Amino acid sequence: MEIEMSATNESREQEEVSAFNEETGEINWDCPCLGGMAHGTCGEEFKAAFSCFVYSTGEPKGMECIDAFQAMQDCFRAHPEEYSSQLNDEESDEDQQKEDNQELQEQEVLDEKIEKESSLDETK
Repeated sequence: MEIEMSATNESREQEEVSAFNEETGEINWDCPCLGGMAHGTCGEEFKAAFSCFVYSTGEPKGMECIDAFQAMQDCFRAHPEEYSSQLNDEESDEDQQKEDNQELQEQEVLDEKIEKESSLDETK
């Protein structure tokens, strides 16, 4: 009996946390997990981008949603007083991507040097 109740409680918790109900195919725009994003100034843009991603069948998932996410980000930028935390997250992501790209370029240069040195050693 206790096992059944805990399983029921777990499934309820999962339902409450997930904005998308796979059984019905519906999105719960009031889900706390969306942080109220569906109801703000850029709510319609958020809904368009989120819906596109959820229902995406492309590979990689969401690839066809780039324009919708760009429109959402543009709306966020137009309303920084309301969306400053999302903009800060976006800037952090961009900074991290720049750092990753720099590290990758540095590694490629090192790999080329090692390869050249190895080929020089082999010719001696």
